[in-house]
Amino acid sequence: MSDGRCITTPAEHREATTLVLTHDRQTKTVCRVPRRRTPLPAWILTACVTLGHRIATLRRDRGYSQDDLAELTGLDRRTIQRYENAVSAPGFAELLLIARALDVHVTDLLG
Repeated sequence: MSDGRCITTPAEHREATTLVLTHDRQTKTVCRVPRRRTPLPAWILTACVTLGHRIATLRRDRGYSQDDLAELTGLDRRTIQRYENAVSAPGFAELLLIARALDVHVTDLLG
C-alpha cells in the first residue's frame, strides 16, 4: 500500500498471513500482516496431533459424536473437528471445557 502503514510479506509466506483492517475506516484499507514472526517448531505440531487423537479417542470411548461433544462444551462441531484433526489448537479455556465434558483431568488430554 502506498501510505506506508501496511506490512507486506513475500509471496512464499502468503499462507501464513491474515487480513487486518487498518485504522482508516473511510477507505477500509486492508493489509496482509504475518500471524507469527517464526513458524512453530515441529514438536509443537506433533503435540497438537497427539492432543487431537486423545480428544477423538476419549470422545469415542464415551460414545459421543462430535456433535455431542460440541453440545456438552458449548463449542461448534467444526471447532471440535479442527481440534481433532490438529488444524487448530484449543486454548486453555477450551481444554478445560473438553476435559470436563469427557470427565477427565485436563492433564489426561495433554499427556
